[in-house]
Amino acid sequence: MTATLAQRRANDRVEWQSLVAVILVTVLAVGAGLIVLNRTADQSRRVDRSGINVDVPAAWIVTEPAGDVILSAYDPHDHDLRYTVAGVTAAGRTPQDVAQARIASRRALIPGLAVVEDGAGAIGDVVTHRLRYTFAPPSGGAATLIEAREDYVADANRVLIVGLEAPRGAFSAAQSAFESFARQVVAGRRPATGNIGRPLLTVATRPAGAVAAPAARLASAFGGPGPTLAAPATAADLVSATVQIFDLSDATDPLSATGWGSGTIISADGLVLTNAHVAKPTAGGLAVRELDPTQATDPAALVIAIVEDEAKPAVPRYRATVIAADGYLDAALLRIDKLADGSALPANLKLPFLPVGDSDALHVGDKLTVVGFPGIGGDTISLSSGQVSGFIGDSRLGARAWMKTDAVVSQGNSGGLAANAAGELVGLPTRANPNDTGGYSYIRPVAFLKPMVAAALAGHPSLESTYVVAATGNEQMTFDTWSHATESCEGATRLTTYPKGTREIVALFRQTGMAAGEDIVSQWSQNGEVVFRSLMQVGSGSAGGCVQMGISLDRGLDDGTYRVEVFAGPHLRPMSSAVTTIGAAAAGSASASVSGRVVDVDSGKPLPNAAIYFLTPGTDPATWLSAPTNAT
Repeated sequence: MTATLAQRRANDRVEWQSLVAVILVTVLAVGAGLIVLNRTADQSRRVDRSGINVDVPAAWIVTEPAGDVILSAYDPHDHDLRYTVAGVTAAGRTPQDVAQARIASRRALIPGLAVVEDGAGAIGDVVTHRLRYTFAPPSGGAATLIEAREDYVADANRVLIVGLEAPRGAFSAAQSAFESFARQVVAGRRPATGNIGRPLLTVATRPAGAVAAPAARLASAFGGPGPTLAAPATAADLVSATVQIFDLSDATDPLSATGWGSGTIISADGLVLTNAHVAKPTAGGLAVRELDPTQATDPAALVIAIVEDEAKPAVPRYRATVIAADGYLDAALLRIDKLADGSALPANLKLPFLPVGDSDALHVGDKLTVVGFPGIGGDTISLSSGQVSGFIGDSRLGARAWMKTDAVVSQGNSGGLAANAAGELVGLPTRANPNDTGGYSYIRPVAFLKPMVAAALAGHPSLESTYVVAATGNEQMTFDTWSHATESCEGATRLTTYPKGTREIVALFRQTGMAAGEDIVSQWSQNGEVVFRSLMQVGSGSAGGCVQMGISLDRGLDDGTYRVEVFAGPHLRPMSSAVTTIGAAAAGSASASVSGRVVDVDSGKPLPNAAIYFLTPGTDPATWLSAPTNAT
C-alpha cells in the first residue's frame, strides 16, 4: 500500500513537470510566432524602377510602370492614399517649366482644380519646384475632394515628379510618411536607363522624309506641350495610326475571331481609343444607350492588327487590355501590353500615333477624314473625306453630343478615327444612333472622351459611365396588376386580360431600392416576338413607388399574348415580367386539360390530397401562392 502511494506521488510529480514543460514550450512558440509576425509586419522590400530604387513596406501594392508613371504605390488598407514617381524627358525644360505645363493641362481637364502652393521646395537637401493643389476627380457620384503635392526634381536628362494624393481630410496626416518616401526616391536615383519618362499623348513627329512646317507648338490633350509640330498629317500618317481590333472568343486561339472594329493609337507606347461595343460590351451605360437589355459578354482577348501595306489586310501584331470604358459614350481606352503570340513587348515600343485635337473648335463645314476597316469592298483599310454636316444633341450630353458627317462610316469603322484638317483625332466614328435618319454618319466628339482618359492616366480608371445613374444594388420590382393608364397602383382597375380591339394595355409594378434618375427599360413581346422597347427614369413614373409601363395603338392592338419584361440600372439587369392576352385568347376560346396521377418524383408514389390549378396569363405565381383562389 505504501509503495503504491509513493508511486502515485512520483507519477503526479512527473505529470506536473510535463505540464509545465508543455506550457513553457507553448509560450515560447507563441512568443516566437509573435516575433515572426512582428518582423514580417516591419519588413520592407526593394522596388527598382527605371532609374530609381526605394524601400517600401512589404504590404504595399506597387503597380507596374504606365506612361510617364514609373512607380505608383498604396497601402491596401487605405486605397485613397497614393504615392507616385513620374519621369518626364526634360528636353531643355526646367522643373518649373514641367510643373507649369502639367498644371495647365490638368486645369483644362479637371473642373474645380485649385492651386494651393506653387514655388520653391525641398526634399531633404535637394531643391525642388513644389506644387500643391486640390481637385475633384471625374466620377459618377459625389466627388471626394483630393489634395495633391508634387515635387519636381532635375535629374540628368529628365525631371522626376514625386507625388502624394490623399483625401483632403487625410492629407496632413500622410505628409510625414510621404517625406520619408520622397527622401528615399531622391537618394535612390541612378543613371537613367531604358525608355523612361516618355511623355504621353504629345504631338506626333513626322516620319523620316516628311516636310517640316514652320515651328509651332501644340499642347497635348493630356500632358504638357509636345515637340515641334511638323506638317499637317498626310493620309499615310492617318492610316499608320489606325488599327483593326479583332475580338477573340478563345484567348488561346487566334482563329476564334467573332468580330472586329477599328481603333486609333494615341500614344507611342500603345494607348488605343475605340468603341466600347467593340472592346467592352459590358461597359456600364452601353445597354442604356442602345436600348438593348440583351446581356452582353466581353471578348476573351483583343488582337491589334497593324497596317503594313495599304493594299493588304492589316497584320495581327499585338494584344491589348481594356483599361477604361464609358458605355454611354460608347468609348473604351486600351493598352497594348503583349505581342500577338502572348510574349513580352520590346523594351522600346514606338508606335505611330495621332495627337488628340479639340472637337469643340469644329464648326459646320469643317473638313473631316474618316479612316477604318468597314469591311465593304474588301478587308483592307478605307479612307473617306467629308465635312462636319451638323450636330445632334442628347439630354445627358448637351447640344454637341454627336457630329454628323457625310463621310462614309459603315460597320467595322466603329472606333476608328475621325481627323480634322490638321491631322488630329477629333472623334470616334460610332455605329448608327437608333434615331438615325437620312444618309449621315455619326461621330462621337473626342471632347467627351478626355475626362475618361485623363482619369485613367491619373490612376483612376473606370468601366462605368458618368452619364448614367449608378445602381444601388438593392433594386426590386414586383408586378402588381394589369390595368388602364393611372397615376398610382392604389385604386387602379385590376385586370388580367383585355377584350378584342383594346387600344392600350398597361402593366403596373411596385419598385423599391432604386436611385432617383436610375434607368428602366421595358421590353414588349407579342406572341414571343419583341415588338417595342421604351426607356424611362425613376422619378418620372407614377408616385408612391408605382411604375407603369404600357403600349398603345390607335387602331387597336392585335389579338395575342403580350409579355412585358422590365430591366434597370446601367447594365439593365432583369427585374420583373408579366403576361396578358388580348382578344380571342382572352375570351377563353383556348382550353387545357390534364389527366393522370400526381406522384412524388423520387419514390413514384401518389401524393394524397394533391390539386392542380390553372393560372390565368398575367397572374404572378408568388402573389397567388400567398392567397390561393379559384378565380385565377
